[in-house]
Amino acid sequence: KIHPLVNLHQDNRAAIGHALLLDPKRKAGALATIESQSIVMIGPLKLKQGGFGIIARKPIFTPFASKLLPDESWSSEGVTYTRVCSNVTHRNDEVCSFPGPIENGTQTYFWGFAT
Repeated sequence: KIHPLVNLHQDNRAAIGHALLLDPKRKAGALATIESQSIVMIGPLKLKQGGFGIIARKPIFTPFASKLLPDESWSSEGVTYTRVCSNVTHRNDEVCSFPGPIENGTQTYFWGFAT
């Protein structure tokens, strides 16, 4: 069943656009999920949309994902965090490329999370 992001009982808009791989409070859990290549439970933790919870994340790997993650900036509490993958001079491959399993002879790459 697909649950709406917003209804009478919940409002999850604060979590939309949350850059998990840039957020120092969430980065370790996000990386652990990618490295495990399986569903990982994280928490309990304070949720962006309020309250506390446990989050289940599944990393999605596909041969159609770009080898490099897109450049991204994210701000929280007056601090801006940035990942630059497009510029070879500034690129850190440890945070820019996450190869996944090989499927039918083709390398897959991390695309995002299903939660």
